[in-house]
Amino acid sequence: MPQCFCTGAIYGVVATHHRQRLIEKRIRCRLHGIVSGVISDRGGVRVAAGFVDGHIHLLILMPRDVSIAQLVQEIKISASMFRQPI
Repeated sequence: MPQCFCTGAIYGVVATHHRQRLIEKRIRCRLHGIVSGVISDRGGVRVAAGFVDGHIHLLILMPRDVSIAQLVQEIKISASMFRQPI
């Protein structure tokens, strides 16, 4: 039985609400770790990431069993939980 080995790379921008300048330089390193962790936990590979004050640029090798919508939703949830005060 033949097998198909394929992968898809996506480039996306995840923005803050109304592109508010919430991603300060002092938290970018921690946020980078959180976003990268979500991607790798779901089986993806973060190829590149760029953090700006109001948005994040991501280049991701997608896992075969996760939709783009699911992965972006998990990234946004994790990032928003990171910003909320405890």
